[in-house]
Amino acid sequence: MGLTIEEVKPFLEEPEYAVDRVLVGRYRVQRVGGGLASDGRRIVKLECSDITGTVTVLAWADDWSRVPHSRGQHSDVVFEFVPDQNERTHPVARPAPDAMRTERRSLELLPAGRAPNPEDVYRLAQLVDSLKVPAYRTFLDACFADPEFAWLFVTLPAFRGGDYPEQGGFLAHSLEVANGVGALAENFESYVMVREAATIVGLLHDVSEVVLASSEKHFIPFGARTRRLPMSSAFSGAVERMRDVDEEAYGVFRVIADAYDEGEYFLVPLAGAVRAVDRLSI
Repeated sequence: MGLTIEEVKPFLEEPEYAVDRVLVGRYRVQRVGGGLASDGRRIVKLECSDITGTVTVLAWADDWSRVPHSRGQHSDVVFEFVPDQNERTHPVARPAPDAMRTERRSLELLPAGRAPNPEDVYRLAQLVDSLKVPAYRTFLDACFADPEFAWLFVTLPAFRGGDYPEQGGFLAHSLEVANGVGALAENFESYVMVREAATIVGLLHDVSEVVLASSEKHFIPFGARTRRLPMSSAFSGAVERMRDVDEEAYGVFRVIADAYDEGEYFLVPLAGAVRAVDRLSI
């Protein structure tokens, strides 16, 4: 089983205690600097993070040539300890071999250490974990499996300003809408699946803004960039995974999400609730 950043950090800071230990885990990694080692080999500074924290370690540049400088990617990492010319030991991050690879949920790899307000990232993870419908947890795990989307979702400001114009405001606004819709749904909807579908629509109601801030915007026709991108289009792969897990949950989600995207607030009251809470939140 892989280790969290919180678990490996003490050994990276005090390498002498890591003798004979295998430190391996799956993290969000990105390059944050570089240079040359004393023997002339190219090195990079690699930032490894998950929802429990962030560490920066040295790595051989050739090992991580495909890792982007911004927003990162999910990779399996094994930490080795290498002595320098003065016999001091330093941790070095290497790609983990196939036999050592571990599985982690995408929400465990959210970049809390990079988020302006880490508490909101923890609240997001708690919201997803609280869902009782397995298909909805599967869906959100698939949504946040894209490192760029996850990065933007937790760091962008709210697009309409209001109470959340600062970096990280998008996440704060999205959580406020999700929780507000969930509270409203508790009062007039007894079916858990319907309540949770509405909560998810509230969480993702502004997803088109994230897509337009990402590298994926180049795949959207120019004329469509001024309109709301339907959730079913923004998350087509994740939506299909939800459908594979639970056809009924998929159908309930599509009814509310499509009604919200198409402005059919009177036909589907919970879509109207998302709209109302969204307006109150800004």
